[in-house]
Amino acid sequence: MKLLTLILKPFASFRGRILGIVSLGIISLALTASVTAALVTGYRAAEQMVAQGLRIVETLSEQSVLSLLYESEANAKKPLEAIMSFPDVVQAGVFYRDHSPLLTTGNQHLQLPEHLAVDTLKKATLVKDTNQAWHFVAPVLVRQQGELYPDETSF
Repeated sequence: MKLLTLILKPFASFRGRILGIVSLGIISLALTASVTAALVTGYRAAEQMVAQGLRIVETLSEQSVLSLLYESEANAKKPLEAIMSFPDVVQAGVFYRDHSPLLTTGNQHLQLPEHLAVDTLKKATLVKDTNQAWHFVAPVLVRQQGELYPDETSF
């Protein structure tokens, strides 16, 4: 009882109560600001990591054209090794249109989602977002010769 009286004694006067309320408001404001800053920073970091993942997958798809055209695991190996050298990449693979793998790397079995509509994909996409991982997919598109060399004209 004496401890409670000792704690509440400074707040017995009007000045003490005002000081206590202002102090509580400042502490609440500081706590709210720090939690908000942490959340915003976390969301921005997640957005940047997703953007980086999309760029990585897009690069892999661009480098996998020959490996799929010639069904060559040897051509797919180097791009997959380059992708696996990124610190947060755990698994990667090059797949045919029917979802069968040409080559996969990583420590676990990698499988594409069955519901994924390959024909509708036009660019790299985040297809699955879990607490443990983000799953990205990018189509391998073969460009027309006019797209490869836009400055040349046909005679």
